[in-house]
Parts: sequence; C-alpha cells; structure tokens
Amino acid sequence: MTQIQKHAKARRNWKYPVVLVGVLFVVASSFYLLTRDTQTATPTSPSSPPKVTGTKELEKSTAEDKPEIPAVPAVTPGAVVAEPIKEKDAHASTILKEKDYPQYRYEALATTNDQFVSGSWYHSTIQSDRAWDLSTGSSSTVIAVVDSGFALAHEDLTGRWQTNSGEQGNTTVGGICWTGSAVSKTTNSCDDDQNGYVDDWRGWDFSTNDNDVQTGAVNPTGNGTQHGTLVSGIIAATANNSLGNAGIDWQAKIMPLQALSDNGVGYTYDIVSAVEYAVDNGADIINLSLGGNEVDEALLAAVTYAKTQGVLVVAASGNCAESSVDICAGLATPGRMTYPAKFEQVLSVGATTSSDLRSSFSSYGPELDIVAPGSLVGPLASWSSVYTTNGYVSSANGTSFSSPIVAGIAGILRAQMGTPTVDQLTAVLTGSTDKVGDLTSQNRSNEYGFGRVNAHKATLLAKAIVTPPGNTGTTAIGPHYPAQGGITRSRTGNVQTDEWVVVACRVDISDSCSSVVTNGGSAIRTQPADSTKAASVYYMFVKGSSLSAGTSTVSVHSRDYATNVGSLVK
Repeated sequence: MTQIQKHAKARRNWKYPVVLVGVLFVVASSFYLLTRDTQTATPTSPSSPPKVTGTKELEKSTAEDKPEIPAVPAVTPGAVVAEPIKEKDAHASTILKEKDYPQYRYEALATTNDQFVSGSWYHSTIQSDRAWDLSTGSSSTVIAVVDSGFALAHEDLTGRWQTNSGEQGNTTVGGICWTGSAVSKTTNSCDDDQNGYVDDWRGWDFSTNDNDVQTGAVNPTGNGTQHGTLVSGIIAATANNSLGNAGIDWQAKIMPLQALSDNGVGYTYDIVSAVEYAVDNGADIINLSLGGNEVDEALLAAVTYAKTQGVLVVAASGNCAESSVDICAGLATPGRMTYPAKFEQVLSVGATTSSDLRSSFSSYGPELDIVAPGSLVGPLASWSSVYTTNGYVSSANGTSFSSPIVAGIAGILRAQMGTPTVDQLTAVLTGSTDKVGDLTSQNRSNEYGFGRVNAHKATLLAKAIVTPPGNTGTTAIGPHYPAQGGITRSRTGNVQTDEWVVVACRVDISDSCSSVVTNGGSAIRTQPADSTKAASVYYMFVKGSSLSAGTSTVSVHSRDYATNVGSLVK
C-alpha cells in the first residue's frame, strides 16, 4: 500500500491516548513522555562541578538472547508485547540562561570547548571524550526523535536538524507541483516528493498533522514543551561551538518528529505513524523517550517494521519502578517496565545514578537490555516562552534522558561500522558495558540489563571488529590450534589509568579463550563476559588502572596453547 494509505489506516484503527514523560500527565490508556519530578543542580565555582544525587527510574523485561554480531560477545535481548505508550521522565524545573550563571565554567575536555561538557558527570562516566578519539559520528547518519516539539532555533541545535531535499528548492517545469511559475517547495502546499506529507521539509508534527514541529506553537506554557529539545541535545547538541553542552554524536542529523502535544499528550497512531515515517524517510536510529502500559499491536508492528528495515529503535524503560499510579498502574511488578521498551524488537534502556546504581524510579525487568545515566543529567539545552533560543536546564531526571545517551552512542558506532545490522549494533552496545550494580558475578540482571553503557569501550569494540588486530582474522585455525589475537587501543603511547584496551582472541569454535597480562611476577587473567557461548572470536577488556607500571606482556590462551600478541607500557 502507499504511504498515504498506510497512515490513513493507522489513523482509522489505532487511537490510544498518549502522553510525554518529561512531566507526569494523567491520561487513561495513554502515552507519556518519560519524565519525573525534577531536581536541579546548583551552579558552583569552576573548581567544583554541580552536586549530583540519585533519583528514581524505570525498568523493563525480556527473556530471549539477542542475536550475536559476528565475532562479538553474545547478547541477550528481551521479549515483548505491544500496547499504548506512556513513560515518565524528569526534566529540570529551572530554565537557566547563559548570562544567569557566568560562574558555571569548567575546564573543557581536550576534545571539545563546549562550556558544560567537563561539568557533566554523564559524559565522564560513559567516557565520551575517549570515544570521540575514535568516532564523532557521520553527517550521513540520521537519528529520528519521536517526542514533543523542538526548539528549532536553539543556539546549540540550529545546525542539527535533518532536512528533506525533496521538499526544498524551487519547483521546475515538468515537476509534479509545477503551476506555471517557480515557487519554494517548502511552502507550496504540495507534496513534491510524493511521500504522503505536504511540505515536510524539516520533519512532521503528527499531533496537529502539519509541518511545524516548533515547540510551544500551540501552548507555550505546556508541560511538554521542553522534552523534545532536552532529548535532542543529549544526542546531537553542536560540539566545539563554545556554547552549552556537546551531543554524544557530533555529526548526526536529528529528524524532528512531533507525536505528542505541547501538553505532553497524544495518541498511539501518531507514534506509529511517526515511526513509519522515520523508517520510510531515511532514519538510521529512532529514539522513543515515551511509554505506555498497554500492549498495542500496531506499535509492535511499527517497531518490527523498523528492525526489518535495519533501523535501530531505542526506548526508555519507564519511570514506574516505585509508582503504581496513572500510567504505571497495571504494569508487571516489581520493575513495571513500559511499552514499547518491553518489545523484543526494541533496545530498552534504564537509568543509573552518578554512583552507578539503578535510579530508584527506573523501571526494570527481564526485557531490560542496558542502562545509562539518567539521574541529574545535564546541563542540557532547553526551551521556554522566555528563553527560546539560549535556554538551558541544570539537570534532568528520567529514563527519557538515558535512552538518547544510548541512541547517540549508536550513532557514532554506526559511523565506525558502516552499515551494521540492528543486531550488530545491539551486540556492540551490550557487549561493551561496565558491569555495575549486581553484575559483578553475572553477565546480565533484570535491574541493569547487560550493564551500564560505556562509549569508550563500545567504540573500541567496534574498531576491533571492523579492523581485526594482529592475527585475529588472518590465520587458519582448527580444534586445539594455538589461539591468535591482537590488541586494539584508542590512542598510542603509554596506557593511561582510565583507558580501556581490547584484547581479541580467535580460536576454533570448539575451544574457549582467555587473555593474560603479565608484568614481572604479577598476572591478570581476563575471560569473555559471557564465556558460556561458543564463538570463534572473543573480545576482552583490560583497564589501565589494573596494569602495573612498566611493560606488560599480553598473551591469548586456548585450552592447549598460549600466544604472545603484544605488550603494553604504563
């Protein structure tokens, strides 16, 4: 069927109410933005970053293992069902303007001059700066944000929006919308590219069915006006412009798709239509910082469609772990994960605090795949009826802000890997996490999924997969042959304390593999995170802080042989 027919069908049959989770909105069977009561960090002197305290977050459940990318540790995804969406997120209640806090300055990381990067605990926790040594993304990557409206003219986002070339420029003779004189395709009230949407040159507003995705256009004081901007800034705020913060992905374009109103409410068919639009119009990744408590087969079909087309859908797990009211009512306890995060086809993301503990509000369960910072995340680009182009909030709480962190990392990984499948991207993300919380003795748990995302380790793993180190991919290997391998780093020179190193090991699929780092009389033995799954190539992470000073020898071991693959100097 055509695009027009497909969306017409969605509007006819699927009409569950929906709401944004940034602020809690109560609507029966509705979608909500994932947000929660907000706490704001108090600006302090340049020498002391804002204090950060834990908050609550959502959860999710699944039981199945996620497909494994070739030569990547096995990953376990979750199974799910579909239903209306509603998710709570917390975003800061105080809008800050740059001139209001000139004292809020920190020494920037070596890789960016943005004002708030070094004051953002989430950047340091996921090691954004070391990830940027390997990838800052690609301008050809498109990340769709299905959310509330967007601050299109914000100083830190103006150059980040994806535009539709089919609805730009002037009409020409012979064109489907030619009327006798050349007029701008952006405003000619004609569907120049015949995709079913008129003048959609910069996204689409499914809540009002027009091409204006500017937040506050209907209700400037609505509870949902900040959310879409906060989420977009985390993913792709402009880097190295001496303003605000830096997005995880410096190069990607944001496809702005409004599916929830300025008040943070909407309908299932708008979410479904937005997901379909994103897939059909070039999105590589879709972020859904929203959720609901009912299974919606139409939504399940939409995220399934996305995956089959190679589009990764990242969704917040919800903020219902400690709540059973409103949207949280009826969700499976104890974690109360929301939809669509519970769907197996979605990469579900929970939230953690600066202490690497599950945020108390973060929903969790067997479907949860991964966690990311979600308590007091900031400062972030925002919008209000007063600060329309240069507003910021000091912090925001909710799984709504954990999800875009993961979506942004997925963006820079995609730039490294070319055209990875959804399962390959997922495997790299979940196979490179930090084992926090209750993961010290297990590979996965319901509260933390496969662990807290680490952008540095993820980009390292992607590099090792794309360019196998040493003899990892060149020597023929049979059962009980010597293991082959190599070392992958993000830099040269001496190994730094906070630096991770990947050791790759290739053996016959019937053998197991480990790595040993030796320095004098000390030895560090490392095994794959999930050693129960047979594979031909294993990847193991060694942190600089675990190395002794001097030169360490690195070897890989099969059951019968050890092979020296290099050395590290600290």
